[in-house]
Amino acid sequence: MARGKALGAAVAAVVVLLAGYAECAERFENAEVCLYDAKNEVNCRQTMGWGLQCHKRSLCRTKDATPLEADLEEYDCSEEDAAKRAGHVCDGFPWYNGGYPLTKLYWDSEIEQSECLEESASGAYCHRWLATEDSPDEWEAGTCECKSAATSASTNREYCKEWTCEQIEVSKCKRHQAYVDQGSSRWSGRWGWGRHSRWRWNVPRAEQKTWLQERFPGYQHNISVGAYEMSIFPYQCYQCDDDGCHIRGPEVESERAECECKVEYGGICVKWYCREYDDAGLADPEDEWYTATSLSPDGKSVQAWIGDIDSQSEFEHSACQCQAYSASGLYCQRWGCVERGMAYHFPNVFWVLLHLFLCPIWPFLVGLAMVVTGMVDGDNLCHSACAFCTFTSATFLGLAGMAIGFALLGGVMEVIVFHGIFILVIALLFMMSDRKEKQTVIPRMLSRVQTMKIRTRGKKHRKLSRSSSSSSNGQRGNGGDVELVTGHPVAQAPAPPAAPA
Repeated sequence: MARGKALGAAVAAVVVLLAGYAECAERFENAEVCLYDAKNEVNCRQTMGWGLQCHKRSLCRTKDATPLEADLEEYDCSEEDAAKRAGHVCDGFPWYNGGYPLTKLYWDSEIEQSECLEESASGAYCHRWLATEDSPDEWEAGTCECKSAATSASTNREYCKEWTCEQIEVSKCKRHQAYVDQGSSRWSGRWGWGRHSRWRWNVPRAEQKTWLQERFPGYQHNISVGAYEMSIFPYQCYQCDDDGCHIRGPEVESERAECECKVEYGGICVKWYCREYDDAGLADPEDEWYTATSLSPDGKSVQAWIGDIDSQSEFEHSACQCQAYSASGLYCQRWGCVERGMAYHFPNVFWVLLHLFLCPIWPFLVGLAMVVTGMVDGDNLCHSACAFCTFTSATFLGLAGMAIGFALLGGVMEVIVFHGIFILVIALLFMMSDRKEKQTVIPRMLSRVQTMKIRTRGKKHRKLSRSSSSSSNGQRGNGGDVELVTGHPVAQAPAPPAAPA
């Protein structure tokens, strides 16, 4: 019983390893090789999935919502809609591409905050503001500035028509890594940071200024989220392992967004669009639509708004609430937002190669495990029967669990390709064995036919010989030789000697 449980645990471990591989990352990861080239990550995933991705981008959208009439509950994204939007489940072929519902959905959450730093000359809107974002694995900080203003025809109120935002995105050190600043002897000048790789600390420590305060004037840690990492930036991530101690991060890139107000309501911008891209072109450009859902109690400024962000690699939703209004009440002084995003899913049909490799090996491993554990005993027939049942059960469960695990990684198409190749191989083996059998049977049949011909010919010869012998009995007394039909002479027996006189 204990051995059977151990073997069952081994089967379950194989299934868990295959299914749990994808859960080691923040997204459902089934093509880790594509992470090594961030610029071509989407193309890589499309190639791995043979172009069978199905992203229903019409679901979970708020970009077409009517300003000040949008109901947040109406645009709530259910798990089923999110799974179709991400591409785990399809309305048509191939129906299922892996991941959900066999695993959970992976949402990436961020906390965002913005603070007005400079009011416009008219005092009707914020001219320059700070924007920060924080998530478990990275943080962002930067500023936005109004570039052009417009005046409402209905209220003659001025509002910002166009603005741009510039910020940096920095990854955090992992739990097993240590933060190192430029004052440490462990600091490495070889770690490149893109545009920021040549930056050096040029502010006296006594002034207590950080890089962000130098780069974005007016920045204060007490009005931002993720204050710790931002307050010590620039930093490096120091890691020690079996290969020694090395610098392993962080990754830093610059992002820029260009925004435009699309709909104004009495001098208040209630719907706007932004296009965001990074300086290195490593990430896909994002199309961002924001819609105001309500105004302040006095109707002078926006109180809440929702965001719809989409790119080739992920989609995001944001919901923001005004936390403090300006002294005039004409604009919001501080915003607090929560953003949730999900990466688009692509199947990876190439998992079929590993599936084909493991399928014939698994029965061998089960049998080997049974031999090693002593479950096979040829002397005890009952024990051998139990061992056979254990072998067949473990083999079936392992192959079934393997099929489920690879379907979770590669989707329905992986299952179809695997069984197609499997059936083709079985058919080829059957044809080869049938051909080999024919190669051995035909010569045997020809040999039998030849033998039968020889036997038939011999029977004919014997009949002819008997008939010829009966017709020439009179000639035998003459002592002459008789020639059969076959043409061969037959000698007569010698006559007995004459009796003496």
